[in-house]
Amino acid sequence: MAHKIKYPPYIPNARAHTFRLCLTNEPIGRDTIATATAMLFPVDEDYPRLVDVTYRVEQSDEFPGVKDHVADHRQWIGAPNTTSHMVQPHDPSAFSPQRRRTSLHLAFNDVFALDGSPVNRCALRLTGGASHVAWAGNLLGFRLREPADVYTQYEDVTAADLPVFVAHLRQHGAPFPDATPSPAQNQRNSWTAPHEAQRSNIFEPQHRDSAGLALLIGTVVALMVVGIIFTLFVWFWKIVFQYIFNICLWFWSSIFQFILFICRWLLWCFVHKTIGVY
Repeated sequence: MAHKIKYPPYIPNARAHTFRLCLTNEPIGRDTIATATAMLFPVDEDYPRLVDVTYRVEQSDEFPGVKDHVADHRQWIGAPNTTSHMVQPHDPSAFSPQRRRTSLHLAFNDVFALDGSPVNRCALRLTGGASHVAWAGNLLGFRLREPADVYTQYEDVTAADLPVFVAHLRQHGAPFPDATPSPAQNQRNSWTAPHEAQRSNIFEPQHRDSAGLALLIGTVVALMVVGIIFTLFVWFWKIVFQYIFNICLWFWSSIFQFILFICRWLLWCFVHKTIGVY
């Protein structure tokens, strides 16, 4: 169940909880030991905290003049098999004479999905349960100088890096839109494709028949509506013309009767005047 993401108001710098890494059984001089700030996502806590990671500075075997930082993440992860990957690409904005280009990395138990490691409560809370990976065991976020294949040098992580880690915890493992299908998915597609095609071929004539029937019904309904409108139009004008015709007939009939009355009166007057009958 997804919960609303709530970031902690602050990340305590738990230097009191810092563990010194046991890198080797051989004694190490004080001038070869250094520390860098990292971000620990505890398995049994709600919020991450900043910790001091102790590492050993030694001469690189591959690149003369380059100092490598050697640290053992197993003490933080609490598992014998650990791995890490980059959280974000190079940060060009960080490239300046004062600050070298760096990148963020996340270390975790390499087999947490197989060895029954407990779910990381901190990652679950920060992502609201909306992650593609069920993160388990302790997680350690750290910063490396770039290019990481040349330099293995730690730099400090700050509280401002938390949203980047949270976004990675939430989005890591999400499928790519153009990802190549796995062999199992290809096998499933090879089995289902003929059936899907056969099913589409079976239902395609029915879809065509349904479309033709719908078109026929629509045409018939449209003709019926047009016929009804035309009938009402004719009936209306028939009534109007009949009413006008009746008025005209009554008018001319009245005129004719009036003329006939005048003619009869004039005839009567003429007869009586000629004969002298009063």
